[in-house]
Amino acid sequence: MASERLTQIDEAARISSAPRDDFATANAFRNDDLTRQNFALALVLANRYDDAQKVLRQIAAPVDGTTSRDPNVAECVYFIWAIATPDSSLSSRAANFLVFLDENRSSQELNGIDKDSFAALMQIVARELPRAELPCGSLGKIKSIMALLS
Repeated sequence: MASERLTQIDEAARISSAPRDDFATANAFRNDDLTRQNFALALVLANRYDDAQKVLRQIAAPVDGTTSRDPNVAECVYFIWAIATPDSSLSSRAANFLVFLDENRSSQELNGIDKDSFAALMQIVARELPRAELPCGSLGKIKSIMALLS
């Protein structure tokens, strides 16, 4: 446990920008899921997707057409998964956005998602994010996060 904490503190020191420093340091000292979500968001905004995914995996794995959400995990985590995996398949990203929206789709429906339907889904997510339960709903006020949905 102590060595893991030191590793996290080292990670905080390795990240160079001030906002990321704040999130990395907070994550190192306050090791909870909400802080991990904020740290993952900071990493996404820095285009450090692999690092964001490592942080998210400490909370939950992403969903896809064959897996379902963990009912003990906040829906916002799946929103962050969707934006933290820009190189993943549209169906995989859509599955995570749909969990955020509290909707379910079959594997067959997810596999049929094309660029146009994915773009329409992102518009729905952009509309619903500010209306989501707090603290996730507050992300709808952050322009850089909303820009990821356009």
